[in-house]
Amino acid sequence: MRDRNHDRTPNPILEAPADPARRGSGRSAWAIAAATALSLLVLAAPQSASAAAVIDPISDGRAGEGLVMSFSTGETGTLVVTAPEHATIGIVTTGGCDTRSAAQVRCGTDSKVWTSELMATMRIDPDAPVGTLAGGSVAFEVGGTVVASTPFTLDVLPPHRTQAEAGQTLTMEVPVNGGVSGVMRFTAPEQTLIVGTGAPNCVVAPDGSTADCGTNGSIWEGVQTVDLAVDDAAGYGTLRGGTMGFVQGGQLVSTTPFELELTPAVATITAPIDGVLAPDATLSGTAPVGTEVEIEVDGLPIGTADATIDDTWAFQPTESLAEGTHTVTVRARAGGLVSPATDLVVTVVALVEPVAPEVPGVPEGPALPGGQQAEPAPATTVDVGSSGRAGDATLARTGADTAPFALAIALLVGGAVVGAVGVTRARVKRLG
Repeated sequence: MRDRNHDRTPNPILEAPADPARRGSGRSAWAIAAATALSLLVLAAPQSASAAAVIDPISDGRAGEGLVMSFSTGETGTLVVTAPEHATIGIVTTGGCDTRSAAQVRCGTDSKVWTSELMATMRIDPDAPVGTLAGGSVAFEVGGTVVASTPFTLDVLPPHRTQAEAGQTLTMEVPVNGGVSGVMRFTAPEQTLIVGTGAPNCVVAPDGSTADCGTNGSIWEGVQTVDLAVDDAAGYGTLRGGTMGFVQGGQLVSTTPFELELTPAVATITAPIDGVLAPDATLSGTAPVGTEVEIEVDGLPIGTADATIDDTWAFQPTESLAEGTHTVTVRARAGGLVSPATDLVVTVVALVEPVAPEVPGVPEGPALPGGQQAEPAPATTVDVGSSGRAGDATLARTGADTAPFALAIALLVGGAVVGAVGVTRARVKRLG
């Protein structure tokens, strides 16, 4: 039996030597097939769009206030909204969110494509500091990896403030930051009472501490007002604790704070009246009792003075003011608040010491302490005539106190001379 394999005639088509070009074509086919499969896998996987999220937040607010931000995007993945520091995210207007009222809210899945505009509520913490809060972002994740993220910040503003005085009744204006729904609730600042509101359908508590307006379905916009009566005994300073809040379903969802500042009235300058001041003269004026008056000269502080019970103050500089023109500025301070400034331009003029006129022919007396000169003692002279007779003597009197004494001396001398002559004549007569 013949070996069939040995006797088989080779088939030139099936057993022809392999063509190198055809071998390369086979490998290319495999590469195309692999690339096609990989492309299909890539297309099937979630992809992020080139456009980043466009965020339109309300960029500023006040501690405790509720805000609304909107954003649009063409991204794909799990939506992750993170609040800035000292804030929380409330409600995101889409389904599939894991939570609400948290520092971070996650919505959707890795395969969800976000094409519509979304909104999210955000509340600033009541104790948030004034300034810029960083850390907020709208991001998208795929498989736990962030594929796109757009950051945003929030500026916290000081509470609304207005000026007030003790015993005053005033109207406080508080703007609503965006349309808010719910019951609007006013809370009075310390040392004040609510006596009325500008909104309709309001009920003021019997003690004047709060006032509720509207219902859960009420929508509030623009500027809202509340009438406040300040306590007669309220001291200077800032009255805190006032809020305009919104209650939804019995829960307080946001608050907008406001305060009253009881600032002292301005201090005045009443002296010098004519604007001319001696270097060491006293400045004085008026200021509310209980305040401290700050005095400046040319912008530099020189001291303070307390206002008295009669609303006056006085201050004498410890150092003499330089001659020339100066600007004196005074302010009244109390309770950490300062009144507006009052200015007065003064001219400082040094006083000239008076000089005593000189008297010709009068000698100067001995020097006394302090540089003064003593008055010279008045002089009295007596001119006795050559005849020795008292009647011929001439008295030159220059001092009222010494003239009688000089006259007495002259008489005594004359008497002695006459006596001596008489005794001599008597002795000569006896001897003769």
